[in-house]
Parts: sequence; C-alpha cells; structure tokens
Amino acid sequence: MQSAPAALRVALAALRGAAAGLLLTLAAPAAAQGVPQPVFAPHSPAVLDGGRRLEPVEPIAATHVPANLLALPQTLRHVLLADLERNRLFLYAHRGGELELLRSMYLSIGRAGYGKQVEGDLLSPVGIYTIVDWLPGERLPPLYGDGAWPVDYPNALDHYEGRTGHGIWLHGNPPAVSGRRRAPRSSEGCLTLANSDLRGLADFVRLRETPLIFADRVDWLQPGERVAAAAAAHRLLEQWEVAWESLDAEELASFYWPEARIGGLRHADFLARKAQVNAGKDWIDVRLEDVAIYRYPGPQPRLQVDFTQHYDSSNYAASSRKRQYWEEGRDGRWRILLETEL
Repeated sequence: MQSAPAALRVALAALRGAAAGLLLTLAAPAAAQGVPQPVFAPHSPAVLDGGRRLEPVEPIAATHVPANLLALPQTLRHVLLADLERNRLFLYAHRGGELELLRSMYLSIGRAGYGKQVEGDLLSPVGIYTIVDWLPGERLPPLYGDGAWPVDYPNALDHYEGRTGHGIWLHGNPPAVSGRRRAPRSSEGCLTLANSDLRGLADFVRLRETPLIFADRVDWLQPGERVAAAAAAHRLLEQWEVAWESLDAEELASFYWPEARIGGLRHADFLARKAQVNAGKDWIDVRLEDVAIYRYPGPQPRLQVDFTQHYDSSNYAASSRKRQYWEEGRDGRWRILLETEL
C-alpha cells in the first residue's frame, strides 16, 4: 500500500484547521455571533394552546438567509423550511445559488412539541427529510383536510440514533378548523397548514426531490457569512477527496468518527476493506458534482452533505449518489458520523 507523503499530511492538517475556524459559525446561533436578526412585525400574539405564546415572525429581513441552507445544486429549485419553535413554514426559491423567500405560512406541530424519539410521543421530528408522495384529500379521512405530503421519516440518521415512528406528513386542516387558526401544537407529530397554503405548494414540490427541513429554530445569516461557511464545508470535502486519492487507508479512515457507519461498515471494517482494495491500485481519482450542504438542525453542530461521486481508478470506475453526516468534535475537528448511498 502506498502511503501519503508527510507533506500531504501536514497540508491536510493545516486545511482542517482553516476550515474548522470558519465552520465554527455553524455551531452557534447567528445572534450569538453578532449577526443582526430579522426585524419582526410588532403585534400582540394570541395566547394559545395552554398559555403558549406565538412569537411574531414576519416579515423576514431581505438581507438574511437561513443558516440551514449553505449550498444547493442548480437542479434543486425549491426548499421548504419549518421553524418549529416559531410555528412558521418558509418556502424558498433557489436560482443561481441565490435564495429568495417566496412565502411564509403559519404552521402547527405535534401536541408535545418537537424532538421526536419514539413512536407515539406526539413530538414532531427535528431533521432533514424529503417529500415522497402526494395523497389527495378525497382519499383520506377529514382529519387531513385537502391532502397530505408524506416525508421519509425516519431518515438514515434517525435509524442510526435509534429513533422510531412513522407516518410524518405535512397536511391540511379538517373542516372543523376551517376559517380559524389551529392551535400551534395540535397534531400527533405531523406538520399542518391551512388548506389554502397546502394547495399553494403544489407548483413547487417535486416528489423525492424537494427537501422539507424540520428545524427546532431557524437561525439567520447574512449572505457573505453563508458563502464563507459553505466554502469551509467545501474544503472539508476536498480534504476528504485528497485523502481518498492518496491511497492511504488510515488517512481516509481518520475522516470518520470511531463509531461511524460507512456504507453499512463499522470503522475498523471500513479501514481493513480500504487497505485491501487500495493495495491493488496504482491511482484513484474522485470527483464530486451536484453538491448540497445543509446545516443539520438540532443541538449538535452537524452538516448533511449530498453529492454525486464519480470514482475512477487504475482498475475500477463507478458513479453513485451519496449522503454524509458530519459532526464537530470537542477538539473543533469535523468528522463523518454516517455515510450512505442514496
């Protein structure tokens, strides 16, 4: 097996330090970094749902973008972002790398709040999901109003961390709620919209493509800060590519947490497999396309990265769509917790 030169290891370590410094912006809310927050319309929010007050959240300042959406591929035209704490659903258009807020809608969530762990806990999940189907209202009980958009909860990270449950939908309101606002916490874990808002999403949703992000609370960045954080994340990916191309299995394995799962393999099995495979190669070339980078919602500083990987080597070539979940450690270094094929 060919080892990476010492100079390569030094360069990788320096790059990791530079990227980690910029990615610190991902670990803390924008307000804590001195970023001006959106100016919300003043009004007296109604007292609803056992005394819980709804935070006023409109309008969002045009100069701010959500921290969850760091980089999106050109093919992805729209993203739905739910702020579970503020009971809002935002619809963003993506054009040429820029984000435009198209709509902000009132949203109801699970009766027990958010942070779903087990089936039946009446919590809405926190995570990044994809809309996978459309179920028209005439095929459903009246509870679901004009229809429902099911999402792919639980995702790979949910499975990895042992979360259970199913049937998480974005759906409408029953006729009994028509004409008045539903309580902010009133479902069994689904997200619910006014039927008119639900119907208005039809032109923007592509099944198995459109993300629906369930964020515990949305933080906001100025565009320049978003660009810097995305560039830092891209550098992490570039370092990972260089480590793979080096033919040094140990260097590549160092990009994964010891408890990681990589294509279904445990860390030690992945290292052994790569060492065996790389011993029979003269060179490797890895190229990534259609990269999407999200700051993963929740308390841990994490990234979700999706990309198409083109792998070429002296004796094998293949292309595949992959997803990685990166997590920052206490030492400030980012490593991959989970890697799967899509």
